[in-house]
Amino acid sequence: MRLAHVRRSELAAPVVALECDGALYEVATLEEAWRTPSPLGSDFFCRVIAARCAGLAELEARLLSGTRPTEARLFDAECLPLPPCAPERSAYWQLGACPRESPPRFSLRDARALAGDGQPVLVSGHAGAARFDVGFAALLGDELAGASAGDARRAVVGLTLLIDWGAECDDVDCSEGPGAHLHGLAAGALAPAHVGARLVTGSAAHALGDLDLSVRVGDALFRCGAGRYDGHGIYDRLARLSDHATLAPGDLVGLGPLPGARFGQRSDRPVAFGVSVTVSLGRELRLAGSAIPDRRPRRLRAP
Repeated sequence: MRLAHVRRSELAAPVVALECDGALYEVATLEEAWRTPSPLGSDFFCRVIAARCAGLAELEARLLSGTRPTEARLFDAECLPLPPCAPERSAYWQLGACPRESPPRFSLRDARALAGDGQPVLVSGHAGAARFDVGFAALLGDELAGASAGDARRAVVGLTLLIDWGAECDDVDCSEGPGAHLHGLAAGALAPAHVGARLVTGSAAHALGDLDLSVRVGDALFRCGAGRYDGHGIYDRLARLSDHATLAPGDLVGLGPLPGARFGQRSDRPVAFGVSVTVSLGRELRLAGSAIPDRRPRRLRAP
């Protein structure tokens, strides 16, 4: 199942939508059209996280059968893609590289720094150059603390793509023990990231690692191979993180850079500010964004 979190131009509150054959259909309008109203409504946290997508599989099945109410169809021009999480109720954890023999490097960031598909972000960086990593992000539906990989797998609601513009600094020393790893990434709490635009759930999420990852930076196309992590896999990474931090339902965890998916500073893949970046995972997921330099005086930036 593929979900989206969008804001419609005529509505103040965001809505949950299902994707079918490349088109989006608003969940609440589908239920109204089919006279199957749900008390859970369209609140993303309640419907997707707390209720673990209750009733959505049945709606998807009806869409796949060919019954598609036109009044529920959402068009790109009328809606704004949002991160597939609830930023006001979620924490955003970002993992760095996870060597097998070392404790995980991670930071706790502000979920308000997450941006939706196609939107520009402000990035602090060196003049004329940006950097980013590409990886998966996992949305959690259960608490994880000292968890096993099996616990982590059961806790994950779905997976999506993430472009981390606050990519890990190569010269940060994280060798001082687990207590230092909360600040082991130098990007800071408001380091931005693009995430989404679709959340893939269930068995389809487990199969994403079999697809090929490609990254287009401006006119240059880079093929990064299969979307699999070296060493520790997705659920092992979550389990290792839960040994050092308690993860709550609704949290979004950036799982770190996929092999061959680091760009910008200290790499042979330069990234200029303002250039369009598009990440594709086979034909299943696509995420685009760009970064512009944050030239505001430091005292005027958000704390």
